[in-house]
Amino acid sequence: INSNTSNSTNSIGADFIEGKKGIGGGGMGEEEAFQNKDNFVIMVQADWQEQRGFRLFQIQQEFGGTEGEQLVTELQEWYTADEVQAPGVFVFGQQRFVPKPAGRGRAKKSLPAGSWVYCQVSHHTDDSSNKFGAVRSRSFIMVENVAEVVKRAYSRLPPPPDD
Repeated sequence: INSNTSNSTNSIGADFIEGKKGIGGGGMGEEEAFQNKDNFVIMVQADWQEQRGFRLFQIQQEFGGTEGEQLVTELQEWYTADEVQAPGVFVFGQQRFVPKPAGRGRAKKSLPAGSWVYCQVSHHTDDSSNKFGAVRSRSFIMVENVAEVVKRAYSRLPPPPDD
């Protein structure tokens, strides 16, 4: 299998990424940032921490909140699909994501307070040829600095309730 990959990183401002501002942070006007549609968050749960698990969502509607608050808005979920993964062994931090199919991944959702953080993604295209020589172009995204983002997300989870 031959593979050529190209990428470009989105550039959401540092204030936005650090959660200091909602959409429109980092100097962009709210309208401009929302139209960019590159507003991603990862969500974690305490029982996923040992595996460093997370879910990736793209904000589809304006949301003016900051990290630490409950997030209630329309979200598109992205997932790791076998057909876009790099050949070989799974490596944390190199997961490739595609949007869940229409009707299954986009809906109004509520992410609990303290369970999510903003993240930055890069857009990629992989042109691969199969054993018959047919070239197939696949688009996907990857979370930038995923280990740091996941660590930050887990550090913000509220403490477990006392039994």
